Amino acid sequence: MPSKLIYPLNDIVEKKDGFLFFKGHNDKYTFYDKSLLIDCNRINKTIDYIIKKGIKSITINAAYYENWGKVIDLNFLKPVSKIIEDITISQKNINFSILNELENLKLLSFDEAAQAIDLCNFRQLKILSYDYSKNIINLDKSENLEWVSISNYKKTDLIEFSNLKKLKFLHIYGTPIKNLNGIGELENLEDFEIESGRKLETLDGLSEKNKNILFFSIDKAKNLNNLNSIKYLSNVEKVFLMKVGNLDNIDFVKYFNNIIIFCVGNRTKVEHIDENLLSKIKKVSVNGYKGNNYGVWTGNPCTVEF
Repeated sequence: MPSKLIYPLNDIVEKKDGFLFFKGHNDKYTFYDKSLLIDCNRINKTIDYIIKKGIKSITINAAYYENWGKVIDLNFLKPVSKIIEDITISQKNINFSILNELENLKLLSFDEAAQAIDLCNFRQLKILSYDYSKNIINLDKSENLEWVSISNYKKTDLIEFSNLKKLKFLHIYGTPIKNLNGIGELENLEDFEIESGRKLETLDGLSEKNKNILFFSIDKAKNLNNLNSIKYLSNVEKVFLMKVGNLDNIDFVKYFNNIIIFCVGNRTKVEHIDENLLSKIKKVSVNGYKGNNYGVWTGNPCTVEF
């Protein structure tokens, strides 16, 4: 019998052939519009179903099925190791070293890694999301990556990203980096975000090769005062500087040829504004300008559609 559900079906989960699928899984950074939720209480039947239907995208999420705590490893995936191309794991305290055998992975997402995962095993990997761990090795050799999101990134620079020439999307949440060294070689980068970069002091590391960045966001970086290198983002369309250090001016917007949205959060004081420079921007919000909110904006700047 199917397992008892912890959460009922909703807008993002549907039932098909007695199994649950995540819906809405498909966008420009994913590959499949549905992902099969592994039923930990019917593992053998689930594996048979994957083989029969050629399911390529799976999700392991303890929030939807009871008894995941009794599963100690993911070795049950061995029979489908050549089939699976997309796996998301939202389950802690489980051994998933078997992932190293899923050689056809294009998408890999997980929270923690207690075992070694060698990214060189995944020559087709394009999308990677994880909570930083020293157990994840050879990121710098994953040259086909296009999309990377890392939480609690412990390294003090971004040099290991410099070889990822195909990278288009890079989001890092929580990091001790002081500059952006390592980013300047990424000519294809379009979307870049640092959140909780509390030691970030300068944007040095950006270069003319970063002219294809369209979305640029820095949040919770109160020591960031040197924005000189932001001038290299000549084609950027959306810039968010939230909770960064105080700024004498924001004249650097003159380098943005295609800017549509520009926002400086209310915890950053801006001493001088050139209204002529800002007049060309469709949506502007500078909340810390002499204690007032400068700009014309419909809606909440922090919830604007990207």
